[in-house]
Amino acid sequence: MKRPPGRRGRKRGGYIKLLTLTLLMAGFVYIVFIALTQPERLIPGDAPAFAEAGVQEAGGSEGGAAETDAAGAPDGAVNAPEPGSGTPDLSGGGADLFLEGEAVGVENIFTQFAYYEPDKLRSYENFQSRRSELDAGEVVWMVNAGLDGAFYENAEVVSGGNPLLINPYHRLPEDFVPEELAYIDESGRQATPETVEAFYRLRDAARGEGYDLAVQSAYRTLDYQRGLYERESGDGAVARPAYSEHHTGRALDLWGPDGLLDESGPTPTGQWVARHAHEFGFIVRYTAENQAVTGYIYEPWHITYVGTAIAGEMRSGGYGSLEEYVAKNPQAGLTQ
Repeated sequence: MKRPPGRRGRKRGGYIKLLTLTLLMAGFVYIVFIALTQPERLIPGDAPAFAEAGVQEAGGSEGGAAETDAAGAPDGAVNAPEPGSGTPDLSGGGADLFLEGEAVGVENIFTQFAYYEPDKLRSYENFQSRRSELDAGEVVWMVNAGLDGAFYENAEVVSGGNPLLINPYHRLPEDFVPEELAYIDESGRQATPETVEAFYRLRDAARGEGYDLAVQSAYRTLDYQRGLYERESGDGAVARPAYSEHHTGRALDLWGPDGLLDESGPTPTGQWVARHAHEFGFIVRYTAENQAVTGYIYEPWHITYVGTAIAGEMRSGGYGSLEEYVAKNPQAGLTQ
């Protein structure tokens, strides 16, 4: 007896459908397995941009030449990372993987500090790779202060704010003049009115304890600084025009009984000023411990007016420099 027409064809079609369904299910299981066992991959085009830091060079000083090493950087200066050093190779299977600017599975030790800036993560890592003796907090504030860059390169132009931070990384506009200046006694020297009044209080207190103080240098015009810079043959002797705190009218160089304060070594007058300057709103700006930070040699005679509140915070908080204070207190400081 013959089979009904078309039955074999229908049976063969059922086998094909069953096989196709089986293959589809196997493929789905394989995809799920891969998704669960393989790490996420960086999507092309999402890689964070890594800035290359420059190499720091020697900066000028207002009182004399800073000691330099064979590379021309100030003795003990902060060395910047090699351009591109520490940047991960994203091309190989063993590369660091980055998602939204953070390393997958790598602890970010810098976020614990209130002054951490997320866009500077790679700069922090580069700097720490070169300065492994620094703790994470020091790395963050130093990078924020620009110490991983080069003196006088890409300096930020600022014109106001308190404190007014002027150094090899922050300069004044070429046409800058303080809004108001006042004369200091009959000397012909000038400073901002707040600076003059604070100096009078400082001087009176010193006299009350048997110490004599006078002002040797105060406000300087940019033209005066330019001439001084040219006469001293450039960097290493005096600050460049627009990079000197004396332009702000808030900096004073002090005389003691024997000349510039402590120029030849510690004196009772200089030690008194170092202990009490903050009480009158001044800081000793260029200390021996922070030459690599400030870019200037030790100048115990150079004091800067920042106001009693900031001077007191710096004293009680153990801030070693104005750079450190501004970097750790982003609300303070710079007005462009």
